[in-house]
Amino acid sequence: MMFNRMEFSDKFLNFRNETFKIFNIVGCFGLGKSYLTNELCDSLKQANQVDLFLFLNTFEHTNSMTDLSFRLISGLIDPDGENLETEFECEFYSNLFYDKINTLSQSDQQVFNNIKKFNKPVSISEIGITHTLQKSIRNYEFSTKTEERLFKRNGEVAVEALFIDLLTVFLNINHSESFPPAIGEEEKKRVFIILDNADSISGTLNEWIYSTFLTYLDKKFFEYKSYSFEETGSNYSISDYLDIRMVLTSRQPIAQLDDSIVCTCELKPFSEHEISDFLNKYQIKIDESFEFICDLTKGIPYILNLLSEYLNIGTLETDYTLIYYHAAEKILRDYDNDKKDWIRYAAFLNEFDEWGLRCFPSISDDYKKAFEILKRDDFLTDKLENGKIKIKDILKDYICKSVLFSSYTVSAEIRKIADAYYGVDYILERFDNKQKEIFRKLAYFKQFDLEYSLEQFFADDAPDAIELIQSNKDLFVVESDVYSLSPELNDLFLKLNSLIDLDDYYSYLEKSETISNNIPLFNLSKLKEFESSLKNFESLKIDLNNKIEQTHSQVEILKNQINIFETDLKFQTDRKDTIIGKKRTSNFLYYGFAAIISLVLSIFSKEIFSVIFMNSATIGLIRSFFYTITAITGLLTIKELITAFVYTPKKYDVNLVNEKIMHIKVNLKDLNEKIESYYNKEINLRAKLDTTENSISIVGDRMQNLKKILNK
Repeated sequence: MMFNRMEFSDKFLNFRNETFKIFNIVGCFGLGKSYLTNELCDSLKQANQVDLFLFLNTFEHTNSMTDLSFRLISGLIDPDGENLETEFECEFYSNLFYDKINTLSQSDQQVFNNIKKFNKPVSISEIGITHTLQKSIRNYEFSTKTEERLFKRNGEVAVEALFIDLLTVFLNINHSESFPPAIGEEEKKRVFIILDNADSISGTLNEWIYSTFLTYLDKKFFEYKSYSFEETGSNYSISDYLDIRMVLTSRQPIAQLDDSIVCTCELKPFSEHEISDFLNKYQIKIDESFEFICDLTKGIPYILNLLSEYLNIGTLETDYTLIYYHAAEKILRDYDNDKKDWIRYAAFLNEFDEWGLRCFPSISDDYKKAFEILKRDDFLTDKLENGKIKIKDILKDYICKSVLFSSYTVSAEIRKIADAYYGVDYILERFDNKQKEIFRKLAYFKQFDLEYSLEQFFADDAPDAIELIQSNKDLFVVESDVYSLSPELNDLFLKLNSLIDLDDYYSYLEKSETISNNIPLFNLSKLKEFESSLKNFESLKIDLNNKIEQTHSQVEILKNQINIFETDLKFQTDRKDTIIGKKRTSNFLYYGFAAIISLVLSIFSKEIFSVIFMNSATIGLIRSFFYTITAITGLLTIKELITAFVYTPKKYDVNLVNEKIMHIKVNLKDLNEKIESYYNKEINLRAKLDTTENSISIVGDRMQNLKKILNK
């Protein structure tokens, strides 16, 4: 009738041929996990395949793993159904745990509370809480190593005591005696540990199974921490004497590290065909339609059995309230009262985040913790791609209708709260948690401005509120710089606020109203402030314009000076070239002319000087003189020709001009730097002028808006 049952049953009943150490029967509530476990164990008993069963099906008062081991060993049942009695190591350590922790409560209450919480087994959804508590006791110095190990390594203490007790039962020895030699596989005693409906401690139990229980199956006795053994037998392990298997039924599968160790059977609800077979098998006749029965029972055997029982005794009411009541009780069986409330509220939400739970006043400040625990509970919830979760469909209907049939008023109130959440959920999706807080509180205002109102109400969070508003203007009505939520949103969020803020709701309303009433006074003050600022800005504008004009005039003066210096520079440069040219030309003409005259006189000296009746000797002397002059001036002329382009005239003339030119160039450079400086100054002044003009425009517009607000 149930998926995987036959295949799993074969593996279970032939466990000696299997490597599985753990059989995990998994499924939703009411699918017959306990029934199947009992049925299979009965088959093992009848076949005399098991020597001892350790059975536990309630974990309500299990406060530590030593508690768990003691409750297991004290419930020893042999195949004949007889309880076995002996002095147990598990009992000793369980009592020691309580003695030590009670002593600790008198010396350090905080550590006592943390250790008590840390050692209490928890479900998978709460396992993170235990890990957090572990940090709080990590550095605590215990009085003895035994005490420290009892609290910090409680799982190891528990499994060692449990295995020693099992050895004592079967071998009639204690841990101080020598062990007999290891025995063969067929001679080993067969022990089944049955943990039925272990969901309430599933988190701790899963961790204990993998980190401790499975490890200790093959751990040598000399490795035990709580016991010391004689050398003989200390190299043996519990597996050399006992074949220990565990059967675990749970709504969520245990963590599987190795499929060869864990054999899982996942039970499924009946199909419509199987529901029909069930009704026919038990000859259940119903007046309702088959589709209604399928919807009512959802293929869950427990609900089908309830239906058949009520029909047989004739007590089933027409509204089937008893069905929903018992189904909900079964679903919520392993949860404490607070968590039951969380689940009932969450069932009225189609899908939700932590804010969906926050809407419910009774969850109050626990909404984050509640959401995290529900999110981690795979039996209860499905995780959605948008980060939200929802109660599984197969559970939701039973829970909601059980509340409805118990109290219509309570159901209506929960529905009202759920509707309040759904009215704003599509808006809240836009924001992170801090923004959600800001946005919902804006609903307290009938109207607000971005300055006075937000600063007064949100204090340091005012900039975040302004950014949120400016990024989501489509959600607000804006008129003359006065904002308000759209009327529809305002009503929805006020309804939400009344649920979340409770007693603070009216104080927030009063505070927002006071702030809103003070907006005109604030705006009047701001108007006067703006009028003063406007005058200052306009005065600054005039001053800047004057400075710009002065700077511009100074630039023009400097440009004129540059023109004068550039003209003077050109003149001095030309003058230098002229001086050099004239010097070279005059020298060349002078020496050339002298050379020509001397040459002429030397050539024609006889004709010239014979007229005055000079003798030939005198004329020869004169001719020699002119020849000498000719040679000298000729050489000087040639020298001028050769050095025409490098000859420097009198230095004092050129040096004076050069000094004048250098002075002019320095002045030009200084003037250009001044012009650049004035240009930069003008640019900065114009930038300030633009800023000032923008400020004048903004202040002017703001003044106009304030006047409109004040005139209302």
